[in-house]
Amino acid sequence: MAEGPSISMQEYVDGWRGIVLGRVFTHENALHFVLEVDDATGLCRVSRRQAGRTEIIHMPLGEVVLRVKGDL
Repeated sequence: MAEGPSISMQEYVDGWRGIVLGRVFTHENALHFVLEVDDATGLCRVSRRQAGRTEIIHMPLGEVVLRVKGDL
């Protein structure tokens, strides 16, 4: 059984970085702003604003992509 080419983490991150950076989405009644994507881990650094407070959290790139696209 032949397998197709596998995509590396770097290629995956590079493919989505430009799409998610600077994007805003809502989740759990909070506004989220994507600040950065880590090449090595595939985690996004996200600023979350809720109830007058701002905090920085990390979310998996795949989850951010789905939220930005409106699929989650």
